[in-house]
Amino acid sequence: MQCSERFVTLFAEVMSLFVEVSILKKKPFIFAICGAKNTGKTTLITQLIGAFASRGLKVATIKHDGHDFSADVPNTDTYRHMAAGAYGTAVFSDNKFMVVKVQPKTPVADMAALFPEADIILVEGCKSSAYPKMQMLHSGEEEQLHCNQLNFVGYIADGTMDIEGVPCYHRNDVEGIAEAILTEKFIRTELSMIVLAGGKSQRMGRDKADLPYGETTFLEHQIAKGRALGIENVLVSGYRGEKCSAEVVGDVLLERGPLSGLAATLPQVEHEHCLVLSVDMPQLPLSVLRKLIAHSRGSDCAVTILRHGTKFEPLVAVYNRNAAAAAEELLRRGRGAVMALLEEVGYEEYLCPEDEAAFQNVNTMDDYEAMKQ
Repeated sequence: MQCSERFVTLFAEVMSLFVEVSILKKKPFIFAICGAKNTGKTTLITQLIGAFASRGLKVATIKHDGHDFSADVPNTDTYRHMAAGAYGTAVFSDNKFMVVKVQPKTPVADMAALFPEADIILVEGCKSSAYPKMQMLHSGEEEQLHCNQLNFVGYIADGTMDIEGVPCYHRNDVEGIAEAILTEKFIRTELSMIVLAGGKSQRMGRDKADLPYGETTFLEHQIAKGRALGIENVLVSGYRGEKCSAEVVGDVLLERGPLSGLAATLPQVEHEHCLVLSVDMPQLPLSVLRKLIAHSRGSDCAVTILRHGTKFEPLVAVYNRNAAAAAEELLRRGRGAVMALLEEVGYEEYLCPEDEAAFQNVNTMDDYEAMKQ
């Protein structure tokens, strides 16, 4: 009987530890809403909480107060404890607890650690932080970045503003703002990236990946796009050069085209979903990639590809990692076309209205020279 009880106790302890480890492995997504006083940050955050909760997400909030605040009610027990000189107090019931601690310059990360079960943590303020953020503007205020430019993803205002490369959302478009935040969460926590750089470049006469592009190369420019989006897991497929800042994965079969690169690299990515980008389209803007990714979030297809006009771009797409098995099978059957893979696994198109120059494939030296003009 004692052995049985001990086993039950040990089993309960192991299960408790398993739950704790599972929570620790889960990393809440932290997003900040910044802006000057009285721009509507609190109102918007309360609306966003409802929008996320309606999607079944668990939300926590952290607010930065520029002035010292009183967290307790006068004459309560904990208020009296603090007044007597305690540097911290805690009060708890069966359902919740509250901690007040005197501690200068507490990092947001320390407070976020109190909410390991959260899906999203919304931070009000903290404009100097490095967290992904949007900035709210006063009515009639012209765009002016008051917050840390790092990981800044858009403005929120009373109307739409035409700011090149910077999204702007109407403050009443709560659903649109919520979806934009969820897209950022998806990009930064659920998306990998593959840069396809394994082509033979026969028409170019040299490796396209190493072509100069501004102060960098085609390859490093494409890698930098992934980093700018917030993608941490970036792999490069088939690159045979020497200068690459990301992990390189060799092709399954040499000289079998991009399908071979996908078959080799998709199984190596960390996340189920993966942005695939060809190395020879350096002019494709980040805004197009972000819209493509946002569109893919609502798709049930294994692949979401970019389309402009009548042209398809199967190498500018979001792929499900599981498409690798179908790619390998097609290669075994002697079929090397990427379109064959798309037909096999199913795909959806995102129609992009961007100017055609953004989609130029650089395949020859003439293309390269024309692009530089």
